[in-house]
Amino acid sequence: MLVSEFFNKELNSLKFYNELNTSYVKDDLGWFFQKTCDLENVFSKDTIDYLTYLLLIKQDKQDLWCNIDLHTLSKSYSQKYFDLINNEDIDIELKLKCQRLNYIIQLHLDKDKSQYYEAEFFNEIEYFFPWDIEVVKDNLIVVESKDTIRYNNERVDFLSNNNFMLTQVDRFDEKIIFNSCYSSYIATVNLELSEHKVEQDNNCLFMFYYDGFLSKVTIDYNVIIDGKNIGSLGDTNKPWRFRVFENYLFVFDWYKFGSCIIFNLDFGNSMRHHFTEMWIPHDIVRVDDKYYLLDKQQGMIFIYDLNFKFINNLLSFGYNKGQLCDPIGIKKAENFILVSSWLSGKINVVYV
Repeated sequence: MLVSEFFNKELNSLKFYNELNTSYVKDDLGWFFQKTCDLENVFSKDTIDYLTYLLLIKQDKQDLWCNIDLHTLSKSYSQKYFDLINNEDIDIELKLKCQRLNYIIQLHLDKDKSQYYEAEFFNEIEYFFPWDIEVVKDNLIVVESKDTIRYNNERVDFLSNNNFMLTQVDRFDEKIIFNSCYSSYIATVNLELSEHKVEQDNNCLFMFYYDGFLSKVTIDYNVIIDGKNIGSLGDTNKPWRFRVFENYLFVFDWYKFGSCIIFNLDFGNSMRHHFTEMWIPHDIVRVDDKYYLLDKQQGMIFIYDLNFKFINNLLSFGYNKGQLCDPIGIKKAENFILVSSWLSGKINVVYV
């Protein structure tokens, strides 16, 4: 693979990262002796491109890298990426370049990350940018980005290719609810998928059941249980992932870097929790007395106790078994958890 080819194609194809694992990268640009970078302006596109180039060709300039902590640098680009998403006048090229460099740094740092070897692929399928997953009686449900729902890898026609744009799936006792962060459609089905109901609610961000009551989060961030407004999520921006465990609703959004909202469904109060270890937390699952959370940027699972005291981290960034590339969905099944990766399209089984 030519370095110029990567620069030309990657902005249009994030899956192009996979070729970095399998291809010999040939330097056809010759920037190594021609260019330098301005570390006083790490967010200039020229600096980002030059650092990306050096990592691609696996070369280092002693006087450059000795002054750089790659982990800290990667975090700063993740922060910039996060901030750019919040900006209405977004510089799309800069956003993609920051994300690209962060991912390449993660691949470079992979050897230094903790590994968790009791992991394997669920199957050999590469799903199309999977939004979410769910396990129902040993059956796998996958929400794909091309407006497709798969049940044991078979397309569910009544939920697919109808512009529902579903992005989340959750089981609540005997019901499965599909929600969307991009449309007002909500679908409710039984566990066998033999009965279904699709509705539009322009005032609903997330529909769920709590204590047997049909509940929802409204577009103005109020939480409604059995028709009663019990409280507000508070300040938020572009919330896209909602999970309910016990009496807590967890909300992942783009308001504050390295944080999520925790809403108490019994008392109606909301707080924003800030993580030290994670940069862009994307999803959560509870397993016994621990929480397992995904970090989109670092491609890792972070484990906390129920008071959110950090315990450990698992897996690393990449496309191989036991690696995550933009992890986006996590669910518990029997004695393992399933994790879906947005960019690789793979689902990892992690034994816990």
